[in-house]
Amino acid sequence: MVAHRGQDFCSPKCADDYHNRAKKLARQAEIILADSSLVSDIEEIKPKAVSQENLSKNIEILNGLPVDPKKGLYYEMQYLHDLGYDFNSYSGIYMLHNIPEKYKCQFVQVGQYRIYRVDYTVILIAKK
Repeated sequence: MVAHRGQDFCSPKCADDYHNRAKKLARQAEIILADSSLVSDIEEIKPKAVSQENLSKNIEILNGLPVDPKKGLYYEMQYLHDLGYDFNSYSGIYMLHNIPEKYKCQFVQVGQYRIYRVDYTVILIAKK
């Protein structure tokens, strides 16, 4: 318990322990990301043969959604799945260049739409 509301920690030792733990976790994360042998098991996404019928159906579903042209819109993946959207049919996968390369972040292009995975169950759909 802190003695004053302006204090974040009960003592300097608690503050040091907290900050040292945060630094240690950050160093461990950097080591894991820097060591290619630890992440070599991650499979690279390669374009598959896509059915034009499924791709055109996906574009049709996306055209029916109200997507803000400036901000895009967030959707639950389950909602799109229920509409019949096929997540394995897309025009291409491209790298995000505004995020460090070591994270290998990508977005999916479907027609004139870009799809970004925000969370495990949420995606952001933006119109190009």
